[in-house]
Amino acid sequence: MKDPETGESVGVQVKQGKNSLDNSLSKSADKIFLFTTQGSVSPVDENVTVIQPEDLFVFVMTNENLIPDSIKMWLYFKQKSGS
Repeated sequence: MKDPETGESVGVQVKQGKNSLDNSLSKSADKIFLFTTQGSVSPVDENVTVIQPEDLFVFVMTNENLIPDSIKMWLYFKQKSGS
């Protein structure tokens, strides 16, 4: 993937549950973004950004127009249940 503004290469790693993320990707692209729902991230290099679950949720809630309807349905149920 390429950053459309800078042309830099971008890598993404996403894990669900308590799976740990691999920081060795930092050598494979100019920018790396890591996200895990419950796992851990080893110390990261300067070009690595770790996305926290709370930050992702805030982004989704403030940018609903970018979210597919199927995901919006799950957000609606989550908000309705109060969790």
